[in-house]
Amino acid sequence: MNKKEIEVQGLKIILVKKRVRNIITKIKDGEVVVSAPYYVSQAEVINVIEGQQDWIKKALNKAKNKNINAFLKYESGEKIDFEGKEYTLYIVYNDKIKINKFALDRSERIIKIETSNLEDTDKIKKAIEKGFKKELARRIDKFLPECEEITGQKVSAYTLRKMTTSWGLCHIKERDVVFSTQLARKNDEQLRYVIIHELTHLIEANHSSRFKEYMTKFMPDWRRVKKELNS
Repeated sequence: MNKKEIEVQGLKIILVKKRVRNIITKIKDGEVVVSAPYYVSQAEVINVIEGQQDWIKKALNKAKNKNINAFLKYESGEKIDFEGKEYTLYIVYNDKIKINKFALDRSERIIKIETSNLEDTDKIKKAIEKGFKKELARRIDKFLPECEEITGQKVSAYTLRKMTTSWGLCHIKERDVVFSTQLARKNDEQLRYVIIHELTHLIEANHSSRFKEYMTKFMPDWRRVKKELNS
C-alpha cells in the first residue's frame, strides 16, 4: 500500500494506492481519502476528484457538522461549539497532574483543559470528549422525563456513542435509545427534538406520514428545529 498527500483545486487529498478495483472516495475524520488501484495514474485520480468537487465539499461540511473534533488541532484559542454556543478552548500546563482535567465556565464560555503534556493531543481530545459526554448525559437526564411525558413513551435505558451518520437510534424491541455524543454541541431545543424523535419511533417505526403527525403533535415546530440541527 502506498500513501501520499496531494492537492486538487485547493482540496487536500490523501491518496492511497492499494489492491482495489475502482477509485473510491471517502470522508474519514474530516479528511478526503481516495483509494485507487496501483495501475491507475495520478492524473486519472485527479480527473475523478475534479468531477466529485461538489459532492466532496458537501460531504466535508456534513462531516464538520456531525463531528465536533474533526477539524480541531487542540490548541489554545480554538473555537468549539458547545450546547449551541461558541466556546474558547484553553490548554493549561500543570506538571502536578497525571490525568488531564476538564473544566467549564459557561458565563465566560471557556473550556479549559489542564495537562502535564501539551504535545499529547490525543489525551487532550479524550479529556474534552469525556467532559462533553458527562455534560450531555446531565442534559439528557433533565429532558428525558419531560419528553417521555409528552410522548407517553418510556425507554428502558439510553446510551451515548460516537456516531457521525445519525443523531440517535431507537431499538424498538428493547425500548432503548442510543444518542450521538455530538449532540453535546447542540442547543437544548435541538436535543429535545432528537429525544422526542427517538421516543416517537416507539409508536411508529418508520418515518411515515403517521410518524410526522405524531411529531407535529409532540413538537409543533419540529421541522424548523430539524433543519437548524442539520445546518
